[in-house]
Amino acid sequence: MNYQKSGTKPKAAKLYHSEIAQSPNGVELQFVSDTKDSKFADGNPWVLVRRRDGTETMMILENDDVRSVVDQTPQKKWVTLKGEGKADGAWLIVEDDAGPIFAGKTTAPERPAANAQETTGFDPSVLVHDVTTLTVQAVVELRKASILIEGEAVARIWNTLLIALDRRS
Repeated sequence: MNYQKSGTKPKAAKLYHSEIAQSPNGVELQFVSDTKDSKFADGNPWVLVRRRDGTETMMILENDDVRSVVDQTPQKKWVTLKGEGKADGAWLIVEDDAGPIFAGKTTAPERPAANAQETTGFDPSVLVHDVTTLTVQAVVELRKASILIEGEAVARIWNTLLIALDRRS
């Protein structure tokens, strides 16, 4: 049996990117806090989320790209998270009833400044950034043309661009 001391809350489970990536229909939730840095030097940042059953859970943010998406998503709004990858290659798409959310951005984010890896060889984070930027541009242009696409279609665009750019590098 699961016994607890009076007045204590059960320990909340954590939501990891792997659960989102393994969910074919995504994970539905609300963001209920700002992102926080881990108190441990080697820990990942996190954000508090509320699931449909009312439980609040700590969502661990896999990398800076995932954190950026979470930071740009409105709090206390029901959304569905879909994503793939792991560690530095993890990515996330946030959808509401109308489709993917791009936090009001209609122009692509600026490319990160050149670094030593970029001038000396392959840098996966630059590739992921480029693919994400191109995907956002494609979806924005489709929306301007009144062509609404579902989250799975956005994910397919992302994957197709990733494969094409990866072959180029």
